[in-house]
Amino acid sequence: MDFEMGSKLRERIRRAVARVLRELGHPPGAVEVFFVTDAEMRALKFKTTGKKVRIVDVLAFEEPHNFPHPDRETSLGEIYVNAERFENDPDRLLFLVIHGFAHLLGFRHARERDTIKMRRAEKKLLMLAREGF
Repeated sequence: MDFEMGSKLRERIRRAVARVLRELGHPPGAVEVFFVTDAEMRALKFKTTGKKVRIVDVLAFEEPHNFPHPDRETSLGEIYVNAERFENDPDRLLFLVIHGFAHLLGFRHARERDTIKMRRAEKKLLMLAREGF
């Protein structure tokens, strides 16, 4: 599962994620980001929720508590981004990664007040991520 996209863009996003992790006090590699195709996103959504949907932009999966990782200290989880849909829009790709990141930090958007809190967090995370992006 890995969408082929430009190595420069992939590296820019990797550096942005590393910058956010560092600023929040997490070690490098605490979040894994996967860029996948549209079909892979739909299949992953169905596999994890049982829901068939036409479009999925981003999915985030928190690491189960106390899950052992011999190769690193901590892991917040994994983010899957539909890179096929947004390969020509680096800003949107970065936003989707940050949106997934916010979910890994515990933010949700089920209710309006939760959405407001999440948008504020995303704005702060995006400011950190965009430094040098």
